[in-house]
Amino acid sequence: MQPFFNSSVIVFPLNLSSSSNDVMCGLATTINPDRDKDNQLLPNYHTSFLIYKLPGVTVTQAWTTAALLDTKIEWNDIMSQPLKAEFQNLFHPNNPQKAAQKLNFTFRQPNLHARAFLDRGAAGNVSAVLDAVIGHEGFVVGAEAGYDVQKAAVTRYSAAVGYQTATYSATVTGTQNLRIVAASYYQKVNANVEAGAKATYDLQGNNSVALEVASKYRIDPISFAKVCALFYFHYHKSI
Repeated sequence: MQPFFNSSVIVFPLNLSSSSNDVMCGLATTINPDRDKDNQLLPNYHTSFLIYKLPGVTVTQAWTTAALLDTKIEWNDIMSQPLKAEFQNLFHPNNPQKAAQKLNFTFRQPNLHARAFLDRGAAGNVSAVLDAVIGHEGFVVGAEAGYDVQKAAVTRYSAAVGYQTATYSATVTGTQNLRIVAASYYQKVNANVEAGAKATYDLQGNNSVALEVASKYRIDPISFAKVCALFYFHYHKSI
């Protein structure tokens, strides 16, 4: 059960004079605690933050109970282009050497989405993650790569290709440095029946293929039935 204060937020508007009607300032106080992937409470709760907005720019200053100053600056539509940038700085007043920074870029066009994440950790290590997706007339191609500046090495990479229509779609993906290869197919047979299958193979594994098969039948507008099955196929090659 979630604590009752998990969603408690108090907002205090600030009356600051400005020559532009596009300027907005506000002070918000929240007792929402941060949670990890298992929904467990984390110690550095965000207690309060100050928001300052200008056309295309948003500045957020937060203070956490872990004694961290969390400053975030967001730029939308840089130079009238569909490019968004975000800078975040985590600063510990009692230990400035442990400051960490993040710089993110997002570029969006109808047929192209690309992102770049630059991260400088408290220890001074710098890493980057890049990903991009290109689509055209139902075809989609995407890729992701991670890079460690100190090691001057690519730390991870993956790729995917797919095709989609109104009634069916097919994809092939390679994840974990292209070690795990998966192919999937989905089809909407008619208004009431849907079916799909996915095969996964580990190129460095134990020569086994995992096959997942599923089907869905819509009984009426508010109810349906699903059937799923998982199979493993193992082969052995001897010389």
